[in-house]
Amino acid sequence: MEQKIVRALAFIARCSAAATAAYELASFLGLTESVRAAMSAMIVSQERLHETHSSLRGAHLRHAARA
Repeated sequence: MEQKIVRALAFIARCSAAATAAYELASFLGLTESVRAAMSAMIVSQERLHETHSSLRGAHLRHAARA
């Protein structure tokens, strides 16, 4: 049970850090709707870090295919 709590807290911290970093970077770059960067960071977040990386790779590949 304790391990589940630790994993949940780590996930919350990772999501919070990713959303904050995305928002701050988008704001720094002068993007008009920086909140979308934060939302995107939250959407692609998965409970396990390797799943998040896999999700990001898939998103990048889909985006590159459209270009």
